Amino acid sequence: MAFDPSPVVNKPDGKLPPEAMRLMADAQRRLSTVLKARKVAQRACISLVFMGVLTGMFAVVGGQGPSWSGLVMGVWMTVAGIVEFIGAQGTAKLKPKALTMLAVNQLLLGLMFAGFGAWWMLALKMGWNTADVKSAQQFMGSVSNSLVTVGDAGASTGRINSIAYTAVYWGYGSLVVFGLLVDAPMALYYFYRRRQLEAYLRETPEWIVQMHSITSGAV
Repeated sequence: MAFDPSPVVNKPDGKLPPEAMRLMADAQRRLSTVLKARKVAQRACISLVFMGVLTGMFAVVGGQGPSWSGLVMGVWMTVAGIVEFIGAQGTAKLKPKALTMLAVNQLLLGLMFAGFGAWWMLALKMGWNTADVKSAQQFMGSVSNSLVTVGDAGASTGRINSIAYTAVYWGYGSLVVFGLLVDAPMALYYFYRRRQLEAYLRETPEWIVQMHSITSGAV
């Protein structure tokens, strides 16, 4: 039968037996590992909200007219950042569902990046008359004119346009890569931390869990 030190927590001398101290130290170590996910989510919250607001503003006022897809991306990133904040708070309260929410949030975010990146690559390649393509064409024209003006080693206008097109095309492609190689692993990370938290809650004495649920914000 496992030793339960809860009856001696309130001893007059305030001291716990060695076995209780060992259990507390082991639980603290396991919880500290789990709560790293909270710090990750907090940093993701700041980055996503900041970049989401910038993306939304540029989608509205930049380029050739409003870019509705860019605006959707900006709003989505901002909302995802708010979800990261809520998930971080739930993780600090030792709620496994909060880590599930964070994982799903990253999966959806990755699909959004990959989807929009692929859409913009296709639109540029097909020459569709969208605000995004017009903005890309404007950017490519500006780059081409600048390089021709400074006489970039005698490069032809056609060659410069080709370089600018390739840069923009693979710039969109980087969104696909980001969604697959950053957000997807982040989702797996949160799922893994959920498993660790569930194991901690299942295997740690209740009196320690209750104590940590109050103090975990400072771990």
